[in-house]
Amino acid sequence: RCIGDGLYGVDLKETKDGVFVIEVNDNPNLDHGWEDSGEKDEVWVRLTQWFLERLDRPGR
Repeated sequence: RCIGDGLYGVDLKETKDGVFVIEVNDNPNLDHGWEDSGEKDEVWVRLTQWFLERLDRPGR
């Protein structure tokens, strides 16, 4: 956990040589229709559950 256990966005670049991390953002974009293009509403359900679990942590 080099940067913590929060919610981060990762910008990737795909080239003929592979996929490379361009940057890691601590304020990610979450775009309807893109992030949920595969699993639909399950993405938002899981993300909401993740936030609720963090709110319930002792010492928060």
